[in-house]
Amino acid sequence: MKKITQLSFVFIASISMTSCGGWTEKGEQQFHEACDKMKVERAQCDCMMEKAKVKFSSFDDIKDDQPAMAEIFLSEDCLEKAELKTEVSQ
Repeated sequence: MKKITQLSFVFIASISMTSCGGWTEKGEQQFHEACDKMKVERAQCDCMMEKAKVKFSSFDDIKDDQPAMAEIFLSEDCLEKAELKTEVSQ
């Protein structure tokens, strides 16, 4: 759990330097860059981003709600996407 909290913090810190104004293409790119820094598989990252888009009105809002971001990060369906990709590649 401590590692998840640390990863959530890194994720939030990575995306805290964003512009306001909603989910822009740049915001999506920054979300993917944050995932890359955390070494999150792209399928899991895309799943997380879709959940974040539903939960947050703008990309900038993510940094203000760490518990919600941790919930998105730990969502079973997104974790399963990463696990399925790992199983297929082995």
